[in-house]
Amino acid sequence: YMIWTNFPFESINKDLSAYQLGAYVLDRLGIDKGIFNTFHQNRINSENYHRELHALQFDVLFGENYIASKVYDTKEMQMGLFEILIENVMQNDEKQYILGKNFTEYSVLEVDGKRVDTDYVSSTKLVTEKVDDFETIQVFQVGMKDVVLRESNIYKVNKPQD
Repeated sequence: YMIWTNFPFESINKDLSAYQLGAYVLDRLGIDKGIFNTFHQNRINSENYHRELHALQFDVLFGENYIASKVYDTKEMQMGLFEILIENVMQNDEKQYILGKNFTEYSVLEVDGKRVDTDYVSSTKLVTEKVDDFETIQVFQVGMKDVVLRESNIYKVNKPQD
């Protein structure tokens, strides 16, 4: 491999495999972060290097991910910058209008926990067929393979007491 830089970098001839090259260059630049990067930089000359590398790869790809769970803390994440908010629900004889904030083309409605066909009108309005006698509505941002990326507040309908 030949590395070309736009800054002074001492030329060194070294025999490396392609999977070792990135860690080697980053080490020369003083960067030592990352599980595999650190492994290659610290264990490349060890007697059990390839056996340990295989075990590390297996753990990350197919195992219990022991090494990453010790290195990285898990964080609760959500998609998007802004909260999805249902502010009001209105209806006429045929349609139900969900008014709120931050709806997208990927917004899907659930009425009493059941998905309903949803039409996106704008970032503040969704429309569906009228549903009689329901208690809750919620909006979900849904990605590929029906994965929920973010959800709105649960809008509860105030029903008159008998």
